[in-house]
Amino acid sequence: MADNGTIKLAMVNDVMRRCGKLPVSALDTGGQSSPGLVERTIDDAISEILSKGWYFNRRYNVESTADGDGLHQLSALEANLGTIYSIDTDATDAYIPITVTHHTDGETDTRVLYNLDDKTDEWGADATLRVAFIYRSDVQDLPEQFKKWIISLSAFNHNRHFLQNEARDGQLQQEMMYSQACANREEIEVADVNVLDTPEQDQIRGRHRKKNRSSH
Repeated sequence: MADNGTIKLAMVNDVMRRCGKLPVSALDTGGQSSPGLVERTIDDAISEILSKGWYFNRRYNVESTADGDGLHQLSALEANLGTIYSIDTDATDAYIPITVTHHTDGETDTRVLYNLDDKTDEWGADATLRVAFIYRSDVQDLPEQFKKWIISLSAFNHNRHFLQNEARDGQLQQEMMYSQACANREEIEVADVNVLDTPEQDQIRGRHRKKNRSSH
């Protein structure tokens, strides 16, 4: 999946406006223009914020299936979501310690799951493993409050690293801190709801057990 260009352009212009720059009509991805630098600053802010893991970019109890060579390739999980920042075993397989490593067969280099107990990245053809992970959401899937945090952080960083406008620095920092606090509050509110909607809490309340969260 890829970011929606229209939304990304709007984010770039939001940052440009906060930094006292005129809006642009097109992205300059990879370029050295001001919009190109702003877009890279936004990408950095997305990674910095989303890699922490939030209610909207975590997945639990997901079944990963090894390929014919017995490898659990991260690309198979990333195909429908996005870059995986961190991953661990989950549910019935939570006891298996893993890490991510690179597997090279002479022609290709792929990121795969490595069994730290057995000291191997080969799990057996079609072997399944339950995992939980944090991934990079596309910009069109970001909750509005987190998008505002990314924009305000990007504006603060772009001004401090490239424009060095001291008069704007304090204002941008205040906006960044406020949007971060709002995003954290949203996380807490949604997390509270999720905690109350678990099989364990249902048992306490006398309800029937539900299935665990899963992407399947």
